[in-house]
Amino acid sequence: MFRTTSIMNSLTLCAFLLMFVTSSALALPEQKQQQQKRQIQRDPPKVQQRREHIDRSQAIQRARRETQGRVLKVNQNRERFQIKMLQKSGRVRSIHVDKHSGEVTNPKPRTKDNR
Repeated sequence: MFRTTSIMNSLTLCAFLLMFVTSSALALPEQKQQQQKRQIQRDPPKVQQRREHIDRSQAIQRARRETQGRVLKVNQNRERFQIKMLQKSGRVRSIHVDKHSGEVTNPKPRTKDNR
């Protein structure tokens, strides 16, 4: 009798543990969804405006239109391309091309004071 009682108690305990684990597992996805909804309500997603960018080859074409010469080096950052060109006169010139607008700008020429 003692043995069957302990087996019954063990089975009952296992059944309660199984119910607890499954109910917890089912509640987790629901809680996560609620948290995500609250997060969206607090911080609505930002609408990003899609900007058209010019690529490297387009930047080189625009720089060549500005300055006749050979391309030596092309660097880029988030805002612009920096293109170093060798002119026929032998002078190296730096041309900046804006990635968003495609506008070609010439930085200030280097002098003895700002080298």
